[in-house]
Amino acid sequence: MRELAVHYCPECGFYAFYQLSRNAVCPRCARKMTPLDMRYQDFMDLDCAQRDELLSRKLIEQSPLVARLLKPHRENNTREIIANLIAVIGRWKRSSGSWRPRTRSRRTRSNGCTG
Repeated sequence: MRELAVHYCPECGFYAFYQLSRNAVCPRCARKMTPLDMRYQDFMDLDCAQRDELLSRKLIEQSPLVARLLKPHRENNTREIIANLIAVIGRWKRSSGSWRPRTRSRRTRSNGCTG
């Protein structure tokens, strides 16, 4: 006998348990349900609040509206880029003992100009 699998509706958030994915159709909106990447028993071990939080995160991840709203943030998030670079530099410092950035040597221009 096949094990039950957890499926949820990406449209309305309804979830149910099915043995076969082809039977997983939402009774509320008649849309094909998405299988949850979690075993049935692990899902049942969660309490109601944890289940709601998990399914809410899945719905948000799959929402085209949320993806469209977050796109400018991802493209222009210099704060996060800087934080990631600082973390990388920190790892370099810890791994090599002392890390110093390369300094450019100042060259004078060959045409005699200064500045």
